[in-house]
Amino acid sequence: MISGELLRLAAYYVFLAFILRFLVLYGYRVLLHPLRKYPGPFIASITDWYGAYYALRKSLHIVTYEDHQKYGNVIRQGPNKLVFNTVSAMRDIYRDDKLFKARSYVATQDDPKIPSILSAIDKQLHRRKKKIVGNGLSEKHLRQFEPTMMSHIDIFINQLLEASKSGEVVDMTIKSKYLGLDISSQFGFGISLDMQTNSKNRFLDAGMRAAVYRTYVYMQYLSAKYLGVDLLLIRPLYAIRKQYREALHSLVSRRLEMGKHAKDDLFSFVIDEKDPETGAGMTEMELFVESEIYLIAGGQTTSSAIAALLFYLSRYPECYKRLVNEIRSTFSNGSEIVSGTTLSGCKYLRACIDETLRMSPPVPGTMWREYPEVLTEGEVVIDGHVIPRGTLVGVNTYALHHNESYFSKPFEFIPERWLANDEKETNQAEAERKHSHDAFVPFSIGTRSCAGKGLANMQIPLVIAKTLWYLDFERPAQDAVQSEETIVGRSRGCVGKNEYEIYDQLIATHHGPNLRFKATGNP
Repeated sequence: MISGELLRLAAYYVFLAFILRFLVLYGYRVLLHPLRKYPGPFIASITDWYGAYYALRKSLHIVTYEDHQKYGNVIRQGPNKLVFNTVSAMRDIYRDDKLFKARSYVATQDDPKIPSILSAIDKQLHRRKKKIVGNGLSEKHLRQFEPTMMSHIDIFINQLLEASKSGEVVDMTIKSKYLGLDISSQFGFGISLDMQTNSKNRFLDAGMRAAVYRTYVYMQYLSAKYLGVDLLLIRPLYAIRKQYREALHSLVSRRLEMGKHAKDDLFSFVIDEKDPETGAGMTEMELFVESEIYLIAGGQTTSSAIAALLFYLSRYPECYKRLVNEIRSTFSNGSEIVSGTTLSGCKYLRACIDETLRMSPPVPGTMWREYPEVLTEGEVVIDGHVIPRGTLVGVNTYALHHNESYFSKPFEFIPERWLANDEKETNQAEAERKHSHDAFVPFSIGTRSCAGKGLANMQIPLVIAKTLWYLDFERPAQDAVQSEETIVGRSRGCVGKNEYEIYDQLIATHHGPNLRFKATGNP
């Protein structure tokens, strides 16, 4: 039998080894690491738990913005991580072929053998996937899908018209979310989840959010996935996620039974597509992985933009009046509101959408890129900084969109900043507007930019224009609005007083706005 003295001695040496490792590792990261010269929170210089903790709090975008305010345009947000806050850095990072998508993106994969367009680190694989999926999201296919999309938007409008009869206050996060998921499921799988009209599948929303939330924490600290930390921190989400996965598999099975071209959906659009360079296509399982990514990303991001824009219109009455006037003077009947030159000619609508995407980006965080230890040759320079190998770099979208160097009054909703001031605009004003445009990156830039941008730019204007044609709205007088009565900051989802609160879990989550509608009587 081992004596108590030996056990105490063993415990002592284990403790000593732990302390020694702590001193050596963390001492190196603070005193000798190649990134030691870059400012940032002390805890971030020694551990990636800094980012993971605020990802758990869903406030990493706010913290990153505040850290930039405190430390400058380059901050150290992890032992091997740098976050930049300039347009030049954005271009250097996301257009440099020597930088790869960070290894932490494998956290987004359920099957390690089937990377998605989001998680693929190999550049050739990603290029092949994006070409094929991009063909499925072409203007031709979007036009083909538009009548189906319009049928879901009509349900959305009719439900708001019904609510207007009783004066019911409507939570627009919920309404826009169900609309977005009905459209994205229809486009991705050819099967609508019917969340707007039936409560049966509404639990899927919680499952999607659980999956994304868990993934986002891992993306900040990948080791957490293998340490099982989430079993302690995010365990309540597992039952929801399991239910979600089972329902998704059922959806996949139903679509497979229909045949390849049974529906006008993403699956049928790309099943026969081949990479023109390699001749390679996608397997059925690869296509369903992409459809799942689109279901989550497409449904959640567009609904976030719609809810946020309705929030800003309800808080900025002059913007609301100007946009209402533009829509109602452009069209004479609601049936005329379709994609095309007339709708795209509504410049103030586009300006309001862009200003919403600036203030409340649906993906508000940092998309990490990695300068690997091997695989590439040549030096990487970002905004004048020579980057050591093994470093993860990125630009935080929320922070860049609120950088006062690019956007004056960054926490005020000013759609006019996106409009040219007719032919009298001075060269300086034009240059300032272009300066702002360069910093506007809601869909990212480069080869990894959002493949679904076209569908979002079709859906959002249609929903907003239709809503403003058939309905007026206002916030209820009794509504405790954040612009007047809440404390904003790190514990919240916003910095500005009149800003829509978004919570950062890779894709923004939010609540409200709560609105009361009144039918216009327009045909």
